[in-house]
Parts: sequence; structure tokens; C-alpha cells
Amino acid sequence: MRPRTAPRLLRSPPADAGDSPAAMGPVTLALAGVPLEPGAQVLLCGGPPALGEWNAEHAVAMTLEEDLWRVAIDLPLDVAFDFKFLVRRSGGDLLWERGDNRTAVAAPRIDCTWR
Repeated sequence: MRPRTAPRLLRSPPADAGDSPAAMGPVTLALAGVPLEPGAQVLLCGGPPALGEWNAEHAVAMTLEEDLWRVAIDLPLDVAFDFKFLVRRSGGDLLWERGDNRTAVAAPRIDCTWR
């Protein structure tokens, strides 16, 4: 299943609008409650280029650390972005999480629960 809403990247105002561009920084996303079968991989996909621009083939792989799936990526801080988690099953099939795309403002850490 693909994202339910039209892919979009929410951007800060252009630099010529009087503000300087947003500073880039590491953003760690943590995901809990993912039901997985052996050999499956959790991925993060979204609007920003760092998240694959909604192309699942360019999604970012997450790493299991204790009971949370985590990934750290560089994004413009304090700028909203759309994203969604998905699972690549051992046979290669993709399972997008249910519901609308998630939206968050890039901050040092974003905690999520699978839906």
C-alpha cells in the first residue's frame, strides 16, 4: 500500500523571504511496536530527499536497538516534513503502515509507534 495522501514536503519560506535557510542537523526517529516476521526489515520513507522522496526503493533502513527501531538522518531542523514507516518482508513485499502520512517538525528525536 502506498501513502494515502498526496506526497508533499513542507518547506520553510525561501531565503529571499527575509529568513535564512533552516540549519541542518541530525534527527533520530525511533519506532516501537512493529510486528515483524523473521528476516523482515523496517524502513522509513517520506518527502525529503534524505527519505527517498516517497520512492520505497530509496527508503532508509532502520536498525533494531533493544526494543526500538531507530535511524538518524540529517534534515533541516524546525521544518515540518511528511513520512511513513514500512516493512520489507523477507520475500521482498512491502507493507506500508496504515493511516495517513505522518507529519513532524524536525527535532533531535521523534518517537513513534507502529500503526
